[in-house]
Amino acid sequence: MLVGHSFGGLVVQQLLQKDVNIAGAALLCSVPPEGNGGIAKRMMFSRPGQAMRVTYAFISRAFETDAALCRDTFFSPSLPEAELRRFQAAIARNGKTRLLDLRQLNNDLPVPRPKKKVPVLVIGAELDAVVDAQAVGDTAAWVGAQPPVVIAGCGHDAMLDAAWRDTADALAAWLDTIPTQQ
Repeated sequence: MLVGHSFGGLVVQQLLQKDVNIAGAALLCSVPPEGNGGIAKRMMFSRPGQAMRVTYAFISRAFETDAALCRDTFFSPSLPEAELRRFQAAIARNGKTRLLDLRQLNNDLPVPRPKKKVPVLVIGAELDAVVDAQAVGDTAAWVGAQPPVVIAGCGHDAMLDAAWRDTADALAAWLDTIPTQQ
């Protein structure tokens, strides 16, 4: 079982199209198979202010020091300030490691459809400032998944935000539907 969030979801999508034995996958606020270019274009036309803030946040990494920008980019307004500060500090500590070569990743886009059918859960977040609803729907359609689960009142970091239990419950309920290997 694989779970991928954001760009990690894109990595999981790439694994799904390879000939590997995967029991299932959950894609949380995942970048869609065509990458984030479509998201950026849609945001520039529909919410230019938000698009500029998110772009600035990622390019400058200012979310590491600006709590309001960190909240706007990754979390909902309902996340308590103390939790926000704790997560922001963790992002700043751990965010310097480059885990993906995004140039190489972009060379492999769009991700081809999976070679074999495996159960996939697609989860989006209602208040996600990074991955929009259309991208969540596109990801679900690409993999032939059920309609995506959208976590109400939740921001991009759905596994940490104030509604994290709703995300965990959706994932747990879906896992209960996956047949176990004997």
